[in-house]
Amino acid sequence: MISLLARDPISAFGLSAILDTEKIPYRRCERIDPENTGVWLVAGCDLEAGEIEQLRHLPCIVMHGGAAFAQAVLGAEEPATVTNPCAVPIDAAIWPVHVRQLAAAFRIRRLRLPVAPICATGAVERGRVLATFSGSERPAIVHADRLLWSAIDLGSTFTHLLGETYLPPGKQHAIPTAASHFLRRAVESLYYLAPEALRQRIQRASYARLLRQLNKLGDRATEYPVDATGWLVIQLVRQLLLLARGGLASLAHWPAPFHAAATLTHDIEPQPYAYTTGLNRLLDTTAEMQSPAAFGLVAKAAATHLTKSSVERLQNRTVLCHGMTHRGEIASGQAAVRDNIGGARSLLESHLGRSVYGYRSPRLDRSADLLAALDDLGFRYDSSYPDVDRENVRHFGGGVRVNLPFRPPLYDHSSRPRPSRCLELPLTAPDCIQPLYGGASSAELELTVQTKAAFVRESGGLYVALVHAGVFGDADAERRETHLRLVNDLLHHPDVWFADIGDIAAWWTAREQVRIETLPGALRIVNAGDASIDGLQVLIEYTGVRTLIVVPPLAAGAVHLIELAHASESQPAAAQYSLFSDEISTGTGDKGKEQSL
Repeated sequence: MISLLARDPISAFGLSAILDTEKIPYRRCERIDPENTGVWLVAGCDLEAGEIEQLRHLPCIVMHGGAAFAQAVLGAEEPATVTNPCAVPIDAAIWPVHVRQLAAAFRIRRLRLPVAPICATGAVERGRVLATFSGSERPAIVHADRLLWSAIDLGSTFTHLLGETYLPPGKQHAIPTAASHFLRRAVESLYYLAPEALRQRIQRASYARLLRQLNKLGDRATEYPVDATGWLVIQLVRQLLLLARGGLASLAHWPAPFHAAATLTHDIEPQPYAYTTGLNRLLDTTAEMQSPAAFGLVAKAAATHLTKSSVERLQNRTVLCHGMTHRGEIASGQAAVRDNIGGARSLLESHLGRSVYGYRSPRLDRSADLLAALDDLGFRYDSSYPDVDRENVRHFGGGVRVNLPFRPPLYDHSSRPRPSRCLELPLTAPDCIQPLYGGASSAELELTVQTKAAFVRESGGLYVALVHAGVFGDADAERRETHLRLVNDLLHHPDVWFADIGDIAAWWTAREQVRIETLPGALRIVNAGDASIDGLQVLIEYTGVRTLIVVPPLAAGAVHLIELAHASESQPAAAQYSLFSDEISTGTGDKGKEQSL
């Protein structure tokens, strides 16, 4: 069992989020207890002398630990605590072969962290350095006897990604003045009325200005179109646990036999054409393709322009609330945001005659107030946070850098975050045909989507595609439909679960209620939720061996036992696992269907 001790609540949230995402069994602890067997995962920049002494004698992974820890345990030169952007090369010894190979395929050379608490040191007297920081000889990961030390507090780093709090204050959302709010509404209204030639000039000029400003973000800017930061952080934590424990059990992200997931979403802009001809054309196209499409509707535009026949055609489709007016939509000020979103959902539900459970913010405007409002209003899922932002004016260059569902951190007026009750399904860049507005060619856009789809598929992630209905007339509709067919074709793959966004949210929510319990020579898979779940895949890793075992359908409260023929946790880790071996073979689970990776 993994015992997690993280004194800093920000780090505790991030490490718990990683372990919960991977469904790696662990327990939270408030203090170090040597009687707890297994591996200790400890994070903090201020470990005390007594704790340092205890950790000398325990198998542990320490994140940061503080200057006193680095000096006492590793003999580190001039340790100091800093918070900076940093990077770790992918060719370092700590990374497993399959991670290096995937990274190389997408020209990813470093794990780039936009902001991270770091215990910066010179050379260490004790231990083997498994990774250094890019451009220096300063140790980033050290292995010393039963200790694995990360100079980086990866938990805090992950929390900052999920909330985009790594962005500088100027990129955080601010409450607009009445004058600025009015001006924005006016500008957005004029944009939709402008002729095509003028819109193109505005688009090109706006994107040129935003790209120039991107340089000011420096190392904090996301990489486009693929930013692997979130995936690499999770893989690094997994690798540290695997090396420390000698074996690791977790749940695959998606139902058997799939390795990744994808879904299509369609936002309908607040134009009369979009809610009449544009929507009907899109409904025809998605029906022809038999794609699992969800539609984001703006409440007032839907109530004004949706006909009875269109409402009937949408009855069997998932609908997301896409704001009240899409004109200078309120995104800051907790009470104002809650009232606006609540009113929009009520109006939309009244017009459709059914409940709406998902949300997407107009223009991807987002803030901590938005997250709090979605949580408070009981939305089941949201898709307002992109993995890589190249659309929103204020957040341009940001993004959560994660391609998996997650629970965003909410602070509730305290410094201790809690996970939101509203699941976030991050939108995948690029956003519709947006790159064309910035001057990209159709061939460049196709290559971008192809590259991104391949990365998400190979890394086991979720691709949430967005293609708008026609907004400005038949020519615009035809261009977007052409793009939709391209995206649809690229996302279809035998390894990809292509499903409705509501079904994906329901699967992940049910998966969250499943836990793995480690027993001597066996694993217990427990469905602690109130819904059945089918297609669970248990991933078991030992000495270079990675095995998938498919679990039979589990009813609510049901338990499944998997017997293991591998070495037990009590054996020395070195006898079970070699960091530098990455062979793939079939597994030896005695119960449940097995698949070789």
